[in-house]
Amino acid sequence: MGWPVARVALVAALAVAAGVGCASVDVRGRETLRLGPLRGVALAPTTVAPAPVAIDAGADALSDEELATIATALPSELQHALSARASAAVAPRALGTARIDGCRLRAGPGRAHTVYEARCRVTVVVNEVVVAEVHADALRRVRARAISEDEAKAIRKLVRNPLLSADDGRLALVAALDAAAAILVDGRVPPSPDAPGAAPLPRAARAGLAREHLARASAATTVRAALFDLSANGTPADAPTVLPFLAHDDVAVRVAAVDALGELCAPWSAERLEPLTAEHTDDPAVRAAAARALARVRTCASFPR
Repeated sequence: MGWPVARVALVAALAVAAGVGCASVDVRGRETLRLGPLRGVALAPTTVAPAPVAIDAGADALSDEELATIATALPSELQHALSARASAAVAPRALGTARIDGCRLRAGPGRAHTVYEARCRVTVVVNEVVVAEVHADALRRVRARAISEDEAKAIRKLVRNPLLSADDGRLALVAALDAAAAILVDGRVPPSPDAPGAAPLPRAARAGLAREHLARASAATTVRAALFDLSANGTPADAPTVLPFLAHDDVAVRVAAVDALGELCAPWSAERLEPLTAEHTDDPAVRAAAARALARVRTCASFPR
């Protein structure tokens, strides 16, 4: 499962949950895609795909049986988290199917704590088109305990590590999914008063900066970056600003402009995108981007108003 680093449309503030017993959990997350008409609204998927989740976990953290049990249970955990968030949201938009595209679990004992690190990627799909994507991490710390001589021997023989708990691993994964649900429905992970640093800029402020940069940009790389930021943070009303860049000399800028139209998802964009799926025969990258963007715009047209 890939973990994109270039696109960070929203970086949620670190949230620290109160420890339960001897455990504490830190969560964070980021939104990497949300189509224009869904920005600024609570997104509450109507269903969760029930298929067992692909979990990348070491054999010392989870046995095959434990892995299978947790993989089967995670969709229900996401459904519970989404339902709880949606019930508290104002006018949530019921739309699409949430899908856990994959999770990763790493665990390791330390001198003071045993640490479980979970990461999950969750997407929302409408008509087989991804309309939102979020990534969330959870770090669960459990106070280390003394081990017996038999357990020490097991570790030396590379047998299943007795210091690692399948239940703590499961709880770390559930915490990551709860953070993903918070980003989908609320737009962010709830901030913690203990979180360091300033709060991230609101989406509207980031969109304003992108508009300013696009108006001043001249170099192709700068234009692409501004289009990228505008596509991630703007609204359908920003789509006309993108149109002049469909004729830019640089093919990478044209691709970025096409992608921006697909993410901003203004209803009329289909008329400008459809010809590009057949034209520019010498630019397969533009054709591919146009087909992707056109599918998004047509999907947006199916959203309930």
